Amino acid sequence: MSEPNTIKKILKTLPKPVVANLRFFIVMFAVGLISVIFVHHGKRHVSIFELFFEVYLLCLVVHLLPRLLRNAVKAMNYVLAYLLGMIDIDQMLVFLGGISTKFYREEDNPLSGSYDRGRKRMIKDGVDYDVIRTEKK
Repeated sequence: MSEPNTIKKILKTLPKPVVANLRFFIVMFAVGLISVIFVHHGKRHVSIFELFFEVYLLCLVVHLLPRLLRNAVKAMNYVLAYLLGMIDIDQMLVFLGGISTKFYREEDNPLSGSYDRGRKRMIKDGVDYDVIRTEKK
């Protein structure tokens, strides 16, 4: 096989995981994009290209799985991405929905002028997520 034909074959094969899982790719990329825009990531900058590559790799792995397992993995990713997204942007959603609640805090809303980008992200029992993440590095 000549070199130009090999390159053409590779270029035809590269988009197959995305095309086969297009809806999954779009949803995962959109959730990641919302997270990149609205969620504080510390000093680390997350690029759109990095996000695209990670979602592409996820689609590639899903594409290689048998159909039944593929659907289960997609469903788990949808649920996980949705739940994590809601945890990170809950204050913004309450604000946009016009809901009045005693749990709403202006400094936790990414759209407010008093949003605290350096706030602690607390998880169960008062543990700071950023401290745990730093300790593991």
